[in-house]
Amino acid sequence: MEKQYGYSYEIRFNTSDYSYVTGNAAFYDFRGGVQYTNFNSLFAKNSLEIFEQKLKSKFFDKPFILDIFTRENIPCPMVCVLEDIHIPEQVMLHMIELEKMSHRFLTLETEQRESEALLSQFDSVYFTYDHAANVITTYRYSGKKKILGSDTLENWREKTLQHLSDDSHEKLLKFEDNLRNGTRNFAVNITHKGDNKSIRLTGTAIYDDDVFIKTVGTIGSTDTKPIQEMVHRDQLTGLILKEDITNYGQKLINDLKKAAAIAIVDIDNFKSVNDHYGHSMGDAVLKKCAAIISAQVADSGKVGRIGGDEFFVVFDNYNGREELKNALRGIKNNILHAYSDEQEGFHISTSIGVSEYPCGADDFDTLFDLADHMLYRAKYKGKNRYIIYEREKHGTVKEVLQSGLKEIGISGRRGLSKSETVCRIADLDRCGKEYTMENILNDVIEYFTIERIIIYNKTDRKIEYQCGANPLSSDIVCQTIDYIYDKDLHSFYGDNVMVINNVNMFKTKSVPLYDKLAAQDICSVMHHEIIGKSGKVFVISYEITSCYITWNMEDMYLYRLLDSIIEKRL
Repeated sequence: MEKQYGYSYEIRFNTSDYSYVTGNAAFYDFRGGVQYTNFNSLFAKNSLEIFEQKLKSKFFDKPFILDIFTRENIPCPMVCVLEDIHIPEQVMLHMIELEKMSHRFLTLETEQRESEALLSQFDSVYFTYDHAANVITTYRYSGKKKILGSDTLENWREKTLQHLSDDSHEKLLKFEDNLRNGTRNFAVNITHKGDNKSIRLTGTAIYDDDVFIKTVGTIGSTDTKPIQEMVHRDQLTGLILKEDITNYGQKLINDLKKAAAIAIVDIDNFKSVNDHYGHSMGDAVLKKCAAIISAQVADSGKVGRIGGDEFFVVFDNYNGREELKNALRGIKNNILHAYSDEQEGFHISTSIGVSEYPCGADDFDTLFDLADHMLYRAKYKGKNRYIIYEREKHGTVKEVLQSGLKEIGISGRRGLSKSETVCRIADLDRCGKEYTMENILNDVIEYFTIERIIIYNKTDRKIEYQCGANPLSSDIVCQTIDYIYDKDLHSFYGDNVMVINNVNMFKTKSVPLYDKLAAQDICSVMHHEIIGKSGKVFVISYEITSCYITWNMEDMYLYRLLDSIIEKRL
């Protein structure tokens, strides 16, 4: 909807009570960063009545006008569109300021003339390939756009082959494959049969919400200079590749000394999506996250992919901390609500580390290290958050970088196997007390893709430690802690270990036990019962709260090693 109707504000809400779910960065900026639990107070009285009527009649995907209050409580006419996002009792509202839309419409013709004048300076033929229609159209600019021809891709290929040298036939077929497959950026050189002139075919695929729509490109001499140097892009997401996005950041900060911010965005729990739903789903998640990040950053910066599930943003159009927070909030909230347990069976979130130039550090490499440490602080604090480096809060750059391992645990660019992780944990444990129990548990959560770990003191009937997602409230603990003593649960124990892949099995075996597990949002769980150095009995509960999984029993020896490390501290 945003792509169809232009630069829009977005807000998602529950239709039952109008409670606020999330909004995009543009909406946060429009409202001055204010968030609502109930947003019907945004509307002027008459507009609220219109809105309720449109919602009741399911008036989806059609524009209508409402007056929305600005941050100064001034009514602002908006062109609004309701979108059914196919989540029970949730709807998306897209809004565009009527004045801005009118202005944009009036300037489109001028912009079109400027674009045509610019393109007419290059001696090239341009083309568009419509994927759905399988039609390629060629045209040239000489003041205005002039259509040269339009044909199916197969007919165009056969006609073109007649004019090419024999060694160019295979290259043209490669060009055709790039068109059909929606390749992001590509270039192919072919040779004209008559005069042996070298011709360069370039193309760039255009996607709309991860759906391949069309490819646009040029057909011209190899001597033709591109208007702008093309950056290399990731084939899966279309984002700038690591080398190019980091080079851009280095030039912006080290050479141009331009005020900027950088952010490292990591997708929480992504490995569990790959492990339990397959790499095709993992690829779809990455593409959707890339689209969300790009939409929220918009004109404020450039977005790249620097690792499997890590993205990098250079905010080169930096206008201060509040605008930066709006973009970060938009990324965090929209990715959080992109997938739900009810629809897809899992949810994801983001941890984001941020640093700013020049207030953070005066060179790119140090800023990157600071953002990296802030990312891992975000994970350590429970994920689903962004942290911006601040000297007053986090200490000097030297203090942050020197104390990072002690405070964060296993930091760095990740990529460790589970066995390597346990070796690192054992080594840090041996080095001293600064590597806390919380460090150990959070590192296990991160590298074993566990979502929550609770250590119960079975002797004293209390929780000793709790780390990870969805922490239990004190009320839930009081109501459910006795489940660890349940006889039905203990019937699944063997050699002090209990493994449950799907708690739904208890619906027929023990309803009270199932109710307590469900109250804790547990889908799959594994218990290890150990005896601490104090002589007391403890239960380490490894929990998954977002989906049902099959625990990998080949990892059991690694969990046994972790047991031996943990029991020495209890």
